[in-house]
Amino acid sequence: MNIDEVPVSIIIIGAGHIGCEYGHFLSAMGSDVTILGRSLQELNNEDPEVCRIVKKVLSRDLKLLVRHEVIKVDVRDGKKIAFARNLDDNSVYEFQADEILVAAGRISNSDILRPEKTGVKADKQGWIKVNEYLETSKPGIWALGDAIGKHMFRHTANYEAELV
Repeated sequence: MNIDEVPVSIIIIGAGHIGCEYGHFLSAMGSDVTILGRSLQELNNEDPEVCRIVKKVLSRDLKLLVRHEVIKVDVRDGKKIAFARNLDDNSVYEFQADEILVAAGRISNSDILRPEKTGVKADKQGWIKVNEYLETSKPGIWALGDAIGKHMFRHTANYEAELV
């Protein structure tokens, strides 16, 4: 994270795995944490029962709000401010903290890399298509990690690299 001290307060934009992990860590270190996520639930692609348990445990130590889409950030009197629209009532709420961490997900950068020029096919979102052996549509080219858009975690990419 490249920080010298734990912020007194922090807003984390994104209630996925990374946002929840950093939120838990920073709250355990003493920071006042607010997580703002726009999805229906935290860890959006996980089993609803798992999400319920995660929310219950995290909510003991931090503020976790889903269905709140951050629409603007600003700085006022040295404080960072996130303006978030509640997707249930369309109201805009203001949250203040010393720092803001953006953990709002990842998108493909295939628009820059243009894998189709090599014969490698991508899906509608730009993630490179692979088979169960991580082979692309072009013989002799494999893809793994974030490029395929599945499980975007370093340990998963390390495992996939060993397989390839």
